[in-house]
Amino acid sequence: MERSIQFDEEDCLFKREIAEIKESKEEYEEAAKILESINLRDGSTKLMDKVDIWLLIADNWFEADESVNSEKYINLAAH
Repeated sequence: MERSIQFDEEDCLFKREIAEIKESKEEYEEAAKILESINLRDGSTKLMDKVDIWLLIADNWFEADESVNSEKYINLAAH
């Protein structure tokens, strides 16, 4: 179990870095999709970390002029 958690943490960090690169190139849709692929369904991810990622996803969808997708993640963060 510990190995899986460690892998998920490394995967999350890697995907956040890639998303930052995409954001710097104004490739917001790609950044949002990368962040969406982060596994947040397991119990090891802290709530505030999930909220942070959901807001990053929402921001990228908003920048990509996809307000419906953005709203979905804002609602997740609000609950």
